Amino acid sequence: MNIRAFIATLTAVFGLTALPPLNAALKFDTGVKPVPDGSGGLVDSRILTGLPSDPITHLRVELDVAGPDGFLGDLFVTLQRGSGYAVLLNRVGREPSAPDGYGDQGLKVTFELAGPDIHTYRQTLGGPPPSGFLTGTWEADGRAVDPSNSVTSSPRSALLSSFLGLDPNGEWILFLADVNPGGQVFLRGWGLDFAPIPEPAGVGVALGAVLAGLVGARRWLGHRRRKTRC
Repeated sequence: MNIRAFIATLTAVFGLTALPPLNAALKFDTGVKPVPDGSGGLVDSRILTGLPSDPITHLRVELDVAGPDGFLGDLFVTLQRGSGYAVLLNRVGREPSAPDGYGDQGLKVTFELAGPDIHTYRQTLGGPPPSGFLTGTWEADGRAVDPSNSVTSSPRSALLSSFLGLDPNGEWILFLADVNPGGQVFLRGWGLDFAPIPEPAGVGVALGAVLAGLVGARRWLGHRRRKTRC
């Protein structure tokens, strides 16, 4: 019996509250794709099928981009699915006093519906990331403006919340552009995760109920065996 069937059986027999649906994150292996330096852009499109068609209520996006002479402040990165549109990066760190933005080499991050603004990650970290490589969980940049005009005060109207309520099945389009010549950046992978993050207390209650069900089932089976022997 697989784990889904096992949980369903326990739910039916012992009246348990079902655990959150099991939904593994989708990882897209892109290989190492160069982002054109200073012109054009790179598109990576994925068509999802066979997922539950329930409207999206949670979303996390993973992005892995790096280059030995990369420059994160050059990057403009967007994600689109139907009417949903989010700007993941728009020349992070760019300000009138710093028109080139942050000069770090790469990132491997998770974007959440809420969190610290990735556009100003050095302010959050108190300086450049270790070894010039950004990690952690951040909120999307969201600044849907011309990259040549993007600054911290630009309006943030293109966040991951634009995907809420949509069917996850369909075409997801990741677009990356290096808008300033000099330095090479590579897309090394990305991913999507629609599963909710269960509350720790809720997980504890659910697992406790499952364990209680297992104990009850074991006692019931032991009782049946004793009766059979009699």
